[in-house]
Amino acid sequence: MILENRRETHYSIKNDLLDTLMEICRYIKKHQESTGEIPSFPKNIEGISGKALEKVYELYTMDTLIEWAYDDPDNEVDGLMLDYLGARDMSRNALRNRYPCTFKKWTEQDDQDLRTIYVRQDPDAVDWNELSTMFGRTVNAVKIRLERLGFTLKEPTTKRF
Repeated sequence: MILENRRETHYSIKNDLLDTLMEICRYIKKHQESTGEIPSFPKNIEGISGKALEKVYELYTMDTLIEWAYDDPDNEVDGLMLDYLGARDMSRNALRNRYPCTFKKWTEQDDQDLRTIYVRQDPDAVDWNELSTMFGRTVNAVKIRLERLGFTLKEPTTKRF
């Protein structure tokens, strides 16, 4: 039952996204016919990047947009759906609320402080949560930074790719 509801919801969102994409493509086509130029998209439209919209428009002009949306081997449509729903922005904002330095560059002072604090700790008893709080970053971000600074960790980072 739950799985069926998820499929229906996914299908419904995909249909809404496809309707939105078709509407945007029709607008682009009208603009192109009246001006002779394809508009550029420096900002996101409906949460979708200009680069993604260019690809969508290319597919639209080749009459393959619907096929691509329903036969998506690379899960690009799922990514567009997340952007369309603003889910990526919501998760980034939630991370920033919990870890204020998330997505910010590490400064030389941060690196120096992290080295100093890490070297003073017992490698078998590192309090990763304390370091995370101190630097306003996720535990994994702290571990990745230490590895980039040349440290070999007993508890290595979690690879996401």
